[in-house]
Amino acid sequence: MKVSKLFLVLFSVFFVYLMSGCGGGGGGGNSGSGGNGDGNVVNPVPFPVSAGGGYHSLAIDSEGKLWAWGINSSGQLGDGTYNNSSTPIQIKPDADFSQISAGNNHTLAIDSDGKLWAWGSNWNGQLGDGSNDNSLTPIQIKPESNFSQISAGFSHSLAIDSDGKLWAWGYNYTGQLGDGSNTESNIPIQIKPDADFSQISAGDGHSLAI
Repeated sequence: MKVSKLFLVLFSVFFVYLMSGCGGGGGGGNSGSGGNGDGNVVNPVPFPVSAGGGYHSLAIDSEGKLWAWGINSSGQLGDGTYNNSSTPIQIKPDADFSQISAGNNHTLAIDSDGKLWAWGSNWNGQLGDGSNDNSLTPIQIKPESNFSQISAGFSHSLAIDSDGKLWAWGYNYTGQLGDGSNTESNIPIQIKPDADFSQISAGDGHSLAI
């Protein structure tokens, strides 16, 4: 399992490397650019933002469009199916995105309006929608708030809102939510309300914040 996971991560990084124009070109292309078959050069689409989860990958292209590929056993790709994909598929085409974070089997994203979206596995409430049901498509979380940062852990999630307040939800067996308990939460709960935060990082069973 560790070997296959490493292979997927390396493949994903290599794919984004190629699509960003750093690697060699496709058939008919010149100097790292792909060709369209009639001699005209087509410039590859750059992906300035990318994230790798347990067995799935995400990328935001230069137009703000979100793409996903890989294992989809919990709906973590967000295309409305459980079908795996070996090529990038566009997710929620009607929206532009600025940030993404991939957990083990779930996904978080912030759109260009600062709204938070989540999809995929929700066994431990890591989506934050108040249920424990998986979602095969993006669902908006805490609609009344705007967010500036997100981080998806193995089965928990962190976010910083536009006021610098820290929120956590999902699995909490080792206290990774930081609310003083070991009880999981399927809705965002505010952590250390007397402080403002600027950075977050969610690990397997722990969290860090500045």
